[in-house]
Amino acid sequence: MFDLPPDIPADHPQHQCIRKAAVDNRLPEEILWAIRIAEGGKRGILRQNKDGSVDVGVMQINSTHFDYFRSKYGVKPAWLLHNQCISILAGGYRLAKEIKRRGDFWIGVGDYHSRTQSKNLKYRKRVLEVLERHNYSIESMRREARQRFGD
Repeated sequence: MFDLPPDIPADHPQHQCIRKAAVDNRLPEEILWAIRIAEGGKRGILRQNKDGSVDVGVMQINSTHFDYFRSKYGVKPAWLLHNQCISILAGGYRLAKEIKRRGDFWIGVGDYHSRTQSKNLKYRKRVLEVLERHNYSIESMRREARQRFGD
């Protein structure tokens, strides 16, 4: 599944990547910061899910999306795992796609995590709590991300 050793493209500071993902996908930058914090992912870390899939990298991109990103953009799973910028750009794309598919901003935010209604609602609340805790401040969320994740 992962290339060893991974041939990872050069990375960029996450604040630049979040800004680019927001602009490219017409999303509020704040929501990407909040999702980044809510997901709690780290570069090079993967989490095994009960269904056998894995979530990788800073935006916790699920392995069910690997084939899509590889075929459409040539993105290797190892890049999503090890390159925070690629993970953030993929996360922004996925979020925008979910919002468009649902036609509702907050349901789309929940769908980023799960399309199961109860999990969707719980995730929306978690993201909203991050936003409210930081008073919707990008700079405050940047500080938390640096402190928690070392980014």
